[in-house]
Amino acid sequence: MRNHALPRRALAFCCLLAIGSFAIAAESAAVNVVVKAAVVDTDLSVKPVPKQRFEILPEVESAGQAAVITTSFTGEGQMGLAPGRYRIRSSAPVQFGSRRLRWDVPFEVKAPGPVTVELSNDNAIVEAMPAGASERPRSDATEIFQTLRDAVVTIESEGAQGTGFLVDGRGLLLTNQHVISGSRSFTASFDDEHRLPAILVVSDATEDVAILAINPTAMPGLPVIKLAADAPEQATVREGDAIYAIGSPLHQQKIITAGIVSKVETGAIISDVMIDHGNSGGPLISAGKEAVGINTFGEGRGVSGTVRIWKAFPVLEEARKKIGAMPAPSATFLPAIPKTRYPADA
Repeated sequence: MRNHALPRRALAFCCLLAIGSFAIAAESAAVNVVVKAAVVDTDLSVKPVPKQRFEILPEVESAGQAAVITTSFTGEGQMGLAPGRYRIRSSAPVQFGSRRLRWDVPFEVKAPGPVTVELSNDNAIVEAMPAGASERPRSDATEIFQTLRDAVVTIESEGAQGTGFLVDGRGLLLTNQHVISGSRSFTASFDDEHRLPAILVVSDATEDVAILAINPTAMPGLPVIKLAADAPEQATVREGDAIYAIGSPLHQQKIITAGIVSKVETGAIISDVMIDHGNSGGPLISAGKEAVGINTFGEGRGVSGTVRIWKAFPVLEEARKKIGAMPAPSATFLPAIPKTRYPADA
């Protein structure tokens, strides 16, 4: 009689081995970890910590490799980590009012996840500012740039580059018509890694004004630049007033230049603000953080021209009526621009 006990034992052993291997693989599989960084101001408003770099270090070397994560504009970031114990550390302190905040927080990753790591005032290490540093006033240009830069985008069309800016929470971008003229596809870049497809909503070649749209769900929480209460015979700026331009000239991204109003005309503002190729379509901003015009041309000799913002009002009103009936643009980010630039003849 044949003995079947040995094959059965071998089969059972193989099954146990397979189950054990599966359990080990499941335990070591990457778990989704979400990092949320935000601070609460004295008025209880929650402010995200955008574009902040954090280092993630395993507490035991064998637990995994060190990693780096950078938060998005909404103060969030995510990545996959093997189960284990880690610490998350800020690469640089965050200036918040008269204090500097940094984080060195332990956390544990357990399968199946996801695991959320919240960084806030409660678990921050608070450092006092150096003596005298907190009393140093920030310039208007610094305040304007830090407040509004995320509302400004680089507009890329077929063979042209300009600037645009958010003027409506539904994703409407204001720019010059000549920036998008003759093109059928458009990209709105907040930075090299956050590039969204845009669609044309309405344009006016006579006034050199155009409205594009992006899907705002892709970048929630972005600021919108308020438009000045401008009128043909009642300008909101006058000769000698300080003004600021944010744009992407000469293949740069989001730089600010400052100057003064030289002359106010019915449809235009002449100033000495430095405007170059790529600035077209960007906002001319008053000291009150309102857009008073759309930057249009620069002579390169301290003379720049800006379309006054009242000329955009009819086009913007038409765009607001049309956008609800149009298909929403894609919320999927386009491929990031490579950090390494290669020679054209490579």
